[in-house]
Amino acid sequence: MSGDVRSTLRSPERLAALHRTALMDTRAEEAFDRLTRLACRILRAPMGLVSLLDEERHFCKSCIGLPEPWLSRRELPLTHSLCKYTLAAGDAFVVDDAREDPLLRECLGVAELGVVAYAGVPLVTSGQALGTFCVLDTVPRQWTEDDVHVLQDLAASVMTEVELRATRELELAARLEHARREAAEESRRRMSLLADAGELLADVARSEAALQRLAERIVPDLGDVCVVELLGGAPFSAGPRMAHVEPTGVERLRAVVCNPETREVWRAVEEPGLLRLSTWDVPASREGLGALLPRLGILQLLRVPVRTTHGVEGLLTVGRCSPEARPYPDEEVEVAQALTARIAVALENARILQQVREGVRSRDEFLSIAAHELRTPLTPLRLQLDTLRRSVAAAGLADERVTRHLERSSAQVQRLAQLVERLLDVSRVATGRLGLLLEELDLSALAMEVTDRFREEAEAAGSKLEVHTPGPVCGVWDQLRLEQVLSSLLSNAIKYGASRPIAVSVEGHGELARLCVQDQGIGLKREDTRRIFDRFERAVSARHYGGMGLGLYVAKQIIEAHGGTILVRSQPGKGSTFTVILPTSTPPRQVAGDQDTPVASSA
Repeated sequence: MSGDVRSTLRSPERLAALHRTALMDTRAEEAFDRLTRLACRILRAPMGLVSLLDEERHFCKSCIGLPEPWLSRRELPLTHSLCKYTLAAGDAFVVDDAREDPLLRECLGVAELGVVAYAGVPLVTSGQALGTFCVLDTVPRQWTEDDVHVLQDLAASVMTEVELRATRELELAARLEHARREAAEESRRRMSLLADAGELLADVARSEAALQRLAERIVPDLGDVCVVELLGGAPFSAGPRMAHVEPTGVERLRAVVCNPETREVWRAVEEPGLLRLSTWDVPASREGLGALLPRLGILQLLRVPVRTTHGVEGLLTVGRCSPEARPYPDEEVEVAQALTARIAVALENARILQQVREGVRSRDEFLSIAAHELRTPLTPLRLQLDTLRRSVAAAGLADERVTRHLERSSAQVQRLAQLVERLLDVSRVATGRLGLLLEELDLSALAMEVTDRFREEAEAAGSKLEVHTPGPVCGVWDQLRLEQVLSSLLSNAIKYGASRPIAVSVEGHGELARLCVQDQGIGLKREDTRRIFDRFERAVSARHYGGMGLGLYVAKQIIEAHGGTILVRSQPGKGSTFTVILPTSTPPRQVAGDQDTPVASSA
């Protein structure tokens, strides 16, 4: 008997209420009617009742001889009940002639039921009365002590029947509650399995190892054995990912699943639909597979195909080895089907990612080729413009318009050359070929030199450039690449600086050097401070500010190639501060375009 049943039986009030509730409004039962008829026969009474009473009702579990319509209803109004007086007395209650009794003569049961004599005893469990056992007569009579004793003995038999039924009700309720809790726990486990599977399969696009981790997660929730198998054609290599509750079980699985002689029998791909198989009930079409299962200790098998838009691309097989195992129920079949649906989605996502990566590689190759092809005619064009400008000066053709057109043409060629170089840098980063030419370098001197180059451009935009350095800050870096970084930062500061002062500062802190470019311009939104370092990303309209969104991306790759970090702090309308932190002696690391290297940024 469960703990809940024991606790109920230790509470008299709860037990009495349970007994009463268990019998109220139930059908007539021969066991109770037999005792009631026996009481009527022994005491020679025309009517007998087994009654259950509470504050609102008088229900007759057994009613022999009761007139209609009460007999059919098996219930009396409390206004007609004589049994309520037995409960009030708490002991045997007898009335020889109710018509003469000052307590009972007003009871409607005396007039409408024709009751004259009454003898009843309470039905008691653990000191709590839940009803009565009584006989009634339509004529006056003298009740004896033996009559009362007969009623009490028979009432004890009635209570035995009541307690047996109540105990069975309690045990049934306990079993139902236990089953409900088990079902709830099983449902929780299944939901947890599906949630974990979704989390694991989110990594499938990046690594096939997620399929092996999935097989290990499925055991033992869905079986003692699990095989996740790709059949070829999927974006990953074909083959099984296996898990078993026993350490040696995987080897037994591998001996069957990977053996060319048994592999096709195991897969049973000729019928790729759902398969539920018990070793003691193997259909003729599955005899080959049924013969393999005993070698693996599998008694119950469930197999669900992994279907994608390309057809059946895999199989999920689970099995149980316990002798108590039963065929997989529909609920677990649904879980297995949900798992295969998630695997199918993961395979489709992996295929899409593979296609995207191939597209990105093709694009990077195109950019590299295009940049090289564009750079080839730019050098002679620039030389020809320089030659033309010198020829005009030498010939004394100092025409203002010609000079202005030549200067503009040279500036446009220079700008085009810079764009081509950035495209080349992008292709170098993507292919991991962003090399560095390291040398001893003074960052302060470099900052002053590059800033001087931008003074004229800054003044034309209405911004004043200031440089703050504490003296030499030396390290081992690539001079041309750091010039490129600082040029990109200064160019951005001038472009977005809203004609306000721009400050460049250099600091040395032990083995670290810090370079800052601060403007007081339009600033950035918080959500833009991270993405501006991505390829072709911009935080403002290209129509108003121009550019390809490559400068900061290339700058970030250069800084990270040096082992450093680039950050930005900004608020809309209050300007931006770009900070470059570089190790002075840390060996550089290779940059690969497909790596997802985080950018430290904050607002």
